[in-house]
Amino acid sequence: MSNLTKIAVALLISCVASLTASAQMIERTSKGFLDPGIVIPAGAETYYMSGKGNHAWAEGCKTRDERTAKGDQCKPGDMYAQGQAIFAAFKTQLEDAGWSLSDVVMLRIFGIPGEDGKVDTGGFNKAYQEYFGENSTSGNTNLPSRTFVGAHTLVVPGWLVEVEARAIRMPK
Repeated sequence: MSNLTKIAVALLISCVASLTASAQMIERTSKGFLDPGIVIPAGAETYYMSGKGNHAWAEGCKTRDERTAKGDQCKPGDMYAQGQAIFAAFKTQLEDAGWSLSDVVMLRIFGIPGEDGKVDTGGFNKAYQEYFGENSTSGNTNLPSRTFVGAHTLVVPGWLVEVEARAIRMPK
């Protein structure tokens, strides 16, 4: 085999390998609502979002003193309302950065008991299903892996739930 042929073969192999590498995709091996598995190939981009609680409070409800003074007007809502606000905030943050909810692969959820002494996972799951999964109203059919941790308290009084998220995508 001539040197020119060897070079041509090496270039062809290199091109095929390059195409194969760029064709890798994030693989979702979901087995249902509570058992999604996700395989992330090398070279994926990652976007982390720190814990969010219900930041949708009205103006004048930001500090502890303001919340005390305004009472019920500053209630951050039940677990469902807080979940909705959190996922809406994640959606906006992702879209502002050129990402989407469909890129979310992991959620870590911290929930605390409400006034009845129970963690309202049903209320949270209702909000979650509006943003993730085949029946979502957001258009995002992907399910992230997730962990729900029961906690004693959260850093902001009134929060019943705080969520952190990780989004991953292949470079464009």
